[in-house]
Amino acid sequence: MVQHRFTREAVVKDWLVKGIQDFIIDFRQEEHFPWQSAFFYQQGVEKLCKAYLLGERAEEYEKEPTEEKAWEVISNFLTSKKVRHNISGMLRQVLGKEKMKEILNKTFDWYDEGTGVSGAELLMVLKKAYIKCRYPEPDDITKKFPFKSGRLYYDPFASQGIKDFACEVSRLIIDKIRDSFGITIPEDRFTKYGDDWIRFRRNFFRENI
Repeated sequence: MVQHRFTREAVVKDWLVKGIQDFIIDFRQEEHFPWQSAFFYQQGVEKLCKAYLLGERAEEYEKEPTEEKAWEVISNFLTSKKVRHNISGMLRQVLGKEKMKEILNKTFDWYDEGTGVSGAELLMVLKKAYIKCRYPEPDDITKKFPFKSGRLYYDPFASQGIKDFACEVSRLIIDKIRDSFGITIPEDRFTKYGDDWIRFRRNFFRENI
């Protein structure tokens, strides 16, 4: 029997909730600050990946005799080189080689149909969002995505494409958490959002509710 609160179910649910909350935050603010959206998508995907990866390693922290020792195991894993903010590496670990290849080769729409961009390019944008959406650095990303005229550029951080990509990989991770561990989203943690939670579910999960 586990001697502390860090069970697989508790840990996975905590990270699952935190990841979904990032998407909810963006859902509530994207109309006003669309250029910040990709940062929340990056954070959401990262936390959902960590939810799954920590679920896989539950035996390593569940066996510890105290909460402090269990957290030490968790913390060491989260700060390891292959995890940290390594979103590409984490996605490959979670989704597997074939599914990762499929999602990277898929074409997503920028803003309108006919302006496609690959999942591989969007993953690059998502990785850059952690810094680019928060700090006033030189823009070396936008110019990689010119309009056909060559005079204007798409803003990848505020595009429909990056949103669709992040939401799709997140749904895949959530499904894998359910299938692998039998752990689902704890609805009671989101009722405080009221009608926003219902609207978010329609938007993010494409539920007909």
